[in-house]
Amino acid sequence: MNQQNNQDLNTVDFRASRYDTQEFATMEVYGRMGRITAKMKNLSLTGSGFEIIRSDYFPQKGDMLRITIPLRSVNRTHVVDAEIIWTRGMLFGVAFLKRQEVITRMMNRTSNAE
Repeated sequence: MNQQNNQDLNTVDFRASRYDTQEFATMEVYGRMGRITAKMKNLSLTGSGFEIIRSDYFPQKGDMLRITIPLRSVNRTHVVDAEIIWTRGMLFGVAFLKRQEVITRMMNRTSNAE
């Protein structure tokens, strides 16, 4: 790869395109008794941003979640797993995880705690 192509890669924004949304979601925090009700503010292929509406647990970076999003307009419910990658006040962002990633990470947490 020549220097020009390498420089072009350094200036490319690799973040996924985000789409504004106002869907409501409920979340369970894996390994905790916490439950969160939030509004999804934006959505991409790789993650989403949320604003907390009500919570009996304040989410932290690294928490893994099971997110349930009722989509009334199409009469469906979408369920995804995710990890919190940032928090800022009542806002937080998640990266979506595959089911196997959740299992692997939970197993790693358990083995590291011993």
